[in-house]
Amino acid sequence: MRTTGIVLLVVVALIFLGGSVRIGGDSVFGHLDSALGTTVLSDVYHTVFFFMQKGVESVESEYDRTQEGLKDFQDRPLGFDKKKQYKTLDDAARY
Repeated sequence: MRTTGIVLLVVVALIFLGGSVRIGGDSVFGHLDSALGTTVLSDVYHTVFFFMQKGVESVESEYDRTQEGLKDFQDRPLGFDKKKQYKTLDDAARY
């Protein structure tokens, strides 16, 4: 399992370096694609990092949603307060 992780990390690092390192105005993958007459390597680079960016955005979105839910819970009046003594969680914490 550890070997699989290391191999995956090396592959992603090679894809990143091949797509982002510029030599003579074009990326390494751009030069290789020109030599081979394809766009496969550049497409792989863009596809991998598109999905990685989507994953990062998903995590950030979930974090923001969690923070918003926590803020709503803290600011909303408590539902179990029958005597109307505590208006919010902060008021209840003072007692």
